[in-house]
Amino acid sequence: MTNTPRYCRYCGNELSTPGDRFCGNCGQATEVGSDAAPVAAPTFAPVPLGIYESPRTRANWTLALFGVFVLVILVSLVSTMAEINLLQRVVDGEAVAEQELMAHDDRQAGIGFIFMVVYIALIIAFCMWIHRTSRNLQGLNVTAQRFSPGWAVGWWFVPIMNLFRPYQVVKEIWLASYPSATPQDPQHLRNAPLTAMLGWWWATWIASGILDGFLVASLLSDDLTPEQFITWNYGSLVADALTIVAALLAFVLVKTITANQEAKHLRLTAGDYF
Repeated sequence: MTNTPRYCRYCGNELSTPGDRFCGNCGQATEVGSDAAPVAAPTFAPVPLGIYESPRTRANWTLALFGVFVLVILVSLVSTMAEINLLQRVVDGEAVAEQELMAHDDRQAGIGFIFMVVYIALIIAFCMWIHRTSRNLQGLNVTAQRFSPGWAVGWWFVPIMNLFRPYQVVKEIWLASYPSATPQDPQHLRNAPLTAMLGWWWATWIASGILDGFLVASLLSDDLTPEQFITWNYGSLVADALTIVAALLAFVLVKTITANQEAKHLRLTAGDYF
């Protein structure tokens, strides 16, 4: 009597012995013993499972806005250093003309307005890119996707959860987009290499956000003396520096993920994986 072939539930490898409890290929506990029902051999489509749309256009807009965003912060850094110098003159007892103080306040207000406009535009562009790259995962034969395209964007706006969930979203997109990750391997989200840059990006982003929140709270809580405001501005310089680092790392992530998705899609359509 010929035994019915049995296959690993995880990687599809045919089990050499009917009673094997562990797969010799992936090492997973198969739970397929001699008394278990046969497991059908898995099949893999030689074409993408879902719709794929290139994220290139959205990525280009996002990258351009990241560049403008960093430029605005650099201008803000220069203006903040000028403010520190101006406040130090006041502390030293120098007579500072009211016109000079008003001109500085107007400059700071103008930079702040431009910053908010660019920041909002960047948020919109980045979220659109996140949605597109997340939705593309089905088109890249990823069947174990944890986050839907809608929630890939939505988690960024949920308090508390947005401290860690967006990182997990981008991590999933990074791993699933890696060109060398074989779609036939259900563990390919674990097996794809994970860059340390992802962790540094999120760490600097969270650190800058926490510091910004502290600075805003301290500014609103009480009137600051010139000496205290100088210290506040030094804190603002640190927060801006962290934001620049986070933005530059995000720039590289967006560019790399976009290139990886396009490369993986080309391999899928060319049948390189099959």
